[in-house]
Amino acid sequence: MNYAIIPAIGRQTYAGLKIGEEVNLNRFLTEGGQGCRIIWDKMKFNLEEIISDFVQVSSLAGVPIPANKIIPQFLSAPHSPPKELTPGKMAIYIFFLGDQCLKVGKAGPKSQARYTTQHYNPKSSQSNLAKSILKEKERMGLANLDESNVGQWIKNRMDRINFLIDEERGIPLLSLLESFLQCRLKPKYEGFESQK
Repeated sequence: MNYAIIPAIGRQTYAGLKIGEEVNLNRFLTEGGQGCRIIWDKMKFNLEEIISDFVQVSSLAGVPIPANKIIPQFLSAPHSPPKELTPGKMAIYIFFLGDQCLKVGKAGPKSQARYTTQHYNPKSSQSNLAKSILKEKERMGLANLDESNVGQWIKNRMDRINFLIDEERGIPLLSLLESFLQCRLKPKYEGFESQK
């Protein structure tokens, strides 16, 4: 059975459930109230199907992982970025604008900045979500965005989903999950333009 971590949105409880609490998905939907159902409904893909399919892929690749070891975390817009990558964990992160996947990336146990801050700051790295958005801001009708406010715009407008797995599972499994989700979700921004 898969589990969900209740999103952190600046308060200690959400729809009756404790922030950060790991709960059975059925409880997340049935006991969490309307707010949790809205978050679930906003996901534009079948989460359980994706996890189930990846379990099969990981087994075929020789790095099997059970479904209950892939923990989804929902950060619904407006969201606050994670303050840290949980010790002992690695992560895949996904950014959605409405029903469009914009970015899928990975963060190993030593990639705290990549996981927490870099995608919100266009000056933070050579390639990040904020920088990609600024390059297309005119076409997207976002002429008022600049380096000073694009990070807050991402927090206000985008949903973020993280998948947490144990560090002991290894980077090859993390990379496999990233590639699998990139193929399945077809993110708009992926890699450098020179690599496309």
